[in-house]
Amino acid sequence: MIYISLLIGMWVTSPLVQKTAKIGRKYRGDKIYVVSWGVILLALVAFRSKDVGRDTVMYEIIFQRAEGSVSLNGFLHEYVSTEYGYHILEYIVSRFAGYRTFIVIIACISIIPVLFVISKYSDDKPLSMILYLCFPYYTFCMSAMRQAAAMGCIAIAYYFVKEKKTICFIITCFVAYCFHSSAMLFLPIYWLDKIPYKQWTRIAAIATMVIAYIFRTTLWSIATLFARQQYFSNKAGGQKMYLFMILSVILGFIFRKKFVENEKNSNKILLYLQMLSVMIWPMASINSATFRMYYYYHMFIILYVPIVLKSILSKDTRIVVKYGFVFVGVYFLCSQILPVQQGYNPYAFFWQ
Repeated sequence: MIYISLLIGMWVTSPLVQKTAKIGRKYRGDKIYVVSWGVILLALVAFRSKDVGRDTVMYEIIFQRAEGSVSLNGFLHEYVSTEYGYHILEYIVSRFAGYRTFIVIIACISIIPVLFVISKYSDDKPLSMILYLCFPYYTFCMSAMRQAAAMGCIAIAYYFVKEKKTICFIITCFVAYCFHSSAMLFLPIYWLDKIPYKQWTRIAAIATMVIAYIFRTTLWSIATLFARQQYFSNKAGGQKMYLFMILSVILGFIFRKKFVENEKNSNKILLYLQMLSVMIWPMASINSATFRMYYYYHMFIILYVPIVLKSILSKDTRIVVKYGFVFVGVYFLCSQILPVQQGYNPYAFFWQ
């Protein structure tokens, strides 16, 4: 299978990162690694068959409506009620190119920003790439194109959080909102990063996580009052992922001395994002349509894990934890993504 081949290829070539000689002034082996595998990942999303991804055909139908519309106003008035940014881009592309070009553009918006933050902020770029492939954030780009594009914008928003650029952050969140309205969940993150990490912060976070789980049904009912459509309760599953998320946060608590309390690097924001994913999961898991709302926070597991590992002084412990995360990622890939009903497997190119 192509996904397993990608995973093996990333793992086998990862030692080359440390051995690759410096080229010029800017590029090292780790950056070459990200760019090389990033091109492959991008190509697989951009040139996939319309049968890969459960929603790819549906998005093609919407694109054909844009192609057949006489004017932008007519298209928006007749077919669109939200996420105007995505549909305006769709209409513009339909004026000069076909659906395949549009898929390529959305793939670039979805994936390139993630590769950028990995290249810039990850302390173990091969591990970040492997986690990106194993968890749903890469294959998500093959199905939920609107939210995947929004998540790409959110990756850029994270960059502006790190660079302390408030206006750019707000604008980027608004652009993400134009692709998928749920992206506004990320807006408070800029100010959350300003909260100091103290003992009371941990206590408040733990209390909030417990309350969010106990009162998840009530909180979900309140949240749906503000939704643009009516949602009904149904079991979305994912309890193993929830346990994994909790354990990931616990690791951050344990190794906080070197991981969080380094204000120079402001690593605490990554722990805060994992905390938020644990808080929102119980409510989101009540309905399969809202289940992926925690993705905006948990996607940064690709940066969080390498920094946690770097904070572990014991080499043996670090190896055990690293392989533990890889094992969980591979298990998730095989059990949740590769089953045929998910629509990602078997893979085929559009010319096949």
